[in-house]
Amino acid sequence: MKHRMTELGLLLIAALAILPIVSLDTRASALPWYYGGDDGNTIYVAVGESIQDAIDAAGDGWTVELAPGEFPVVGPYGLSIYGKSITLLGATVYGYGEPASRIRFSYGANTEVANSERSIFRNLDLISSFGGYGAYGSYGSYGGPTLQLAGGAPLLENCVITNLDAGNSALTGAVFFTSGSSYGELTMIDTVIQVDELIGLRIVNNYGGALLDTCLIAGTGSGYGYGYGYGNGYAISAYGIPVTLLDTIVCGKNGPYGSQIEAVVIDLGGNCEALDCADCNPNPCPADLNQDDVVNGEDLSILLADWGCLGIECIGDINEDGLVNGADLTVILSTWGPCN
Repeated sequence: MKHRMTELGLLLIAALAILPIVSLDTRASALPWYYGGDDGNTIYVAVGESIQDAIDAAGDGWTVELAPGEFPVVGPYGLSIYGKSITLLGATVYGYGEPASRIRFSYGANTEVANSERSIFRNLDLISSFGGYGAYGSYGSYGGPTLQLAGGAPLLENCVITNLDAGNSALTGAVFFTSGSSYGELTMIDTVIQVDELIGLRIVNNYGGALLDTCLIAGTGSGYGYGYGYGNGYAISAYGIPVTLLDTIVCGKNGPYGSQIEAVVIDLGGNCEALDCADCNPNPCPADLNQDDVVNGEDLSILLADWGCLGIECIGDINEDGLVNGADLTVILSTWGPCN
């Protein structure tokens, strides 16, 4: 994951420095944002400003970059990207790389992308409460997708998408990928989708399929969902469509016979599919010796107190090689900070 907080500050300073130049552009003089980037095709949006206005002002291939903080988007519609490729870029938590820009959708709002050859969503925390209207015009139904993508080859990288609606939209998932003016593959890298009753990732009528690399698609509740056709209750529903998985966890949904995936799965290795997410990662933070969800000086003290211990009962033997030594110290130092 990339650490962009320092870079964001430098870009903001650079944008301020060139503001008198770009203000000659009638768009720049009329809008409150800063234009920057190597070619001037980045619009920076501060908390409290309109993301949609920035998207509308951006040209094809431009970047809309969000400041750290929360951006509320209230329905009934939300954000729309039509007919152009946009990179929607958030900030990250310095030192850890987690998304620091949150878009909170409510009362029917979501993000819809159509006729876009390559839209990119990076470093974003997208959360829905009362979700979106749902695909195929299922209006009046809160509980639709957080992100709805029609065609093209979209990319999601370092994003967290949370949709915990009860879900009475029959056709959608938290991320819904369907056909548009062109067919392409959805790519997801280092991305988390968390859902309750909705499907996590739903693909319909788009045989470009999807590639998931180092992702987590997880249900947090009973998770029966409303699905469509064969999609009922799955974490990933893409009937007859290829979904390529690499180092990805799919878990927590109550699909038929405990299955999590309905798709033509291409398994590149390192994946886990389980009803109980704990079965895929029983100890996600082994260096957290006192189990307070953070690796810090307290864990280091425990390790040092156990230094040199031999045998299977040594609490400081993080790598389970039967000896507490420098190898365990390396694990603590390399995972220092909050557990993910």
